Amino acid sequence: MIFNKKTKHLYIHIPFCNYICIFSDFKRILKTPQTKKFFKNFLENIKMHINNFKIKQFKTIYLGGGVPNCLNNQELEILLKTISPYVDDNCEYTIECNPELINQTQINLFKKYKINRISLNVQSMNNDVLKQMNFIHTNQDSKKAINLLHKNGLYNVSCDFLFCISILTLKDLDDVFNFILNHKINHVSFYSLEIKEQSLLKKYHITIDEEKEIEQMNYIINKFAGLNFHRYEVCNWTNNFRYIAKHNLAYWRTEDWAAIGWGAHGYEKNIVYFFDGSIKNPILIKKVLTKHELYQQILMMGLRLKDGLNLNKKINYEAYSYFKNQLKHVSINKKNHLLIDDLNLLNLTILDIF
Repeated sequence: MIFNKKTKHLYIHIPFCNYICIFSDFKRILKTPQTKKFFKNFLENIKMHINNFKIKQFKTIYLGGGVPNCLNNQELEILLKTISPYVDDNCEYTIECNPELINQTQINLFKKYKINRISLNVQSMNNDVLKQMNFIHTNQDSKKAINLLHKNGLYNVSCDFLFCISILTLKDLDDVFNFILNHKINHVSFYSLEIKEQSLLKKYHITIDEEKEIEQMNYIINKFAGLNFHRYEVCNWTNNFRYIAKHNLAYWRTEDWAAIGWGAHGYEKNIVYFFDGSIKNPILIKKVLTKHELYQQILMMGLRLKDGLNLNKKINYEAYSYFKNQLKHVSINKKNHLLIDDLNLLNLTILDIF
C-alpha cells in the first residue's frame, strides 16, 4: 500500500524539458508543439494519484524534472491549482527552475500558489562550460533570474553547480563564488559530474578525471569555509540553517515520501516504487526491500549528513548493528549519532557492502 496518511513529503516529477542536457538520465520529453498533447496525459495521471492521498497537507513538496518551469503559464497554473489543496503556510514548497525561463508572470504564479523555495539550475558561470554541457542559458540569465526572484521577496533560492568538467578551471570556480557572494545566495548544491548509465555522456564515452575531481572538491571546500558556509551534507552548503533543504532531509533520513508523475521514484516503509512505462500509460513498479537492502540504504543515505545517523531511532540502530563489523572510518558521538570521519570519503571506503 502506498500514499499512506502518515507520509509527510511529496515529490512530483515533471518530465518536460525545453532542451535535453547530456548528463541527466531521468525520464524526460523534449517539449515541442508536437508533444504538447502529452501534458494532458501527465495531468490526468497526477490528478488520479493525488486524489488517492489520505493526508490533507504535506510538510514538504518538491516539483522536479525535467524542467518544471518550461511549462507555459496556463499549464503551470493548472498543475499548481491541482496541488494547492495539499499546501499550507508551513509547507516547504520547492520548484526546480532553469534561469533563462524565469519571468515575472511565473513568479506571480509561484507566490499565488505558495511556492516558497526555488532550486535554480545555474551550473556554471562560464558560458563555454554551459555550452559544452548543452545548457542553453548564460551566466547573465542566472544573474537576471536571481535579481528578479529577490526583487519579489523570494530569498530561499538554492543554486546547483557542477564541477569536474573537462574545461572547468579553478578560475571558473572563483567566478562561481563571486556570484554566490555578490548575489547573496543562501544555499548551494555542488555536484561532481557523474556519468549516468542512460545519459548522453555515457553514450559519448566521456570519462572522469579523478585527480581533477579531488583537487576541485578541496578547492570548493576551502572557498566555502572562507564565506562561512556550513557543509551539512556531502554536496550541500548553507550560510543559515533555516535554508536547509527539508525535503531532501527526508531522503537522507530514509523517511517515507510519496511520488507521482511518470519517472517519479518514491519510498514507503520498506517499499521503493517508481512510475515506468510511457507518459501516456505510466506503470507503477514496486519492490520490497530485503532487510539487507533496507539497512544498506539507511546507512548509505544517513552517513551523507554531517550530523550522521541518529542511533536513538530504532531502525537506524538495527542498520548499524547489522553492518557494524563491516563499517570503516566511522565513530559515534555524544548524541549517539553515527558519523563518518570525513564527508569526502566514498561510500565504498566507508562500507565494504556494496
